[in-house]
Amino acid sequence: MYIEEITVESNGYLDMIDITQAVKKFLKENSIDNGLLGIYCEDKLCSIITIEYEYRLLNDLKKLLSQLKCENDYVKASLLKPMIILPIINGSIPLGSFQQIVLVDFNRERGNRKVKLMAIK
Repeated sequence: MYIEEITVESNGYLDMIDITQAVKKFLKENSIDNGLLGIYCEDKLCSIITIEYEYRLLNDLKKLLSQLKCENDYVKASLLKPMIILPIINGSIPLGSFQQIVLVDFNRERGNRKVKLMAIK
């Protein structure tokens, strides 16, 4: 098993940060060709998703999350999970053409978020 922690700088509430390049670097540096990749954010107010990283789509997601009639950010964060598991095939993650791996932050304050990358060959 290969494990690495990355730090992601966030602007806070509903910031959506593309971490795809950091994930690809992790796979390449560890020569992981085939297996499973787990990506987990330790912060309970952050989620990890895959989404087409396109301005209008991200804005639509932010708008949807903002319109939820819920005062508790932990409830909103629970709708998008803190971990995803993706396949590794021939050294890459089979994402769609414009799809990226994204951290979604529900924290009200900016700061650094810790993300664990775990791969099994």
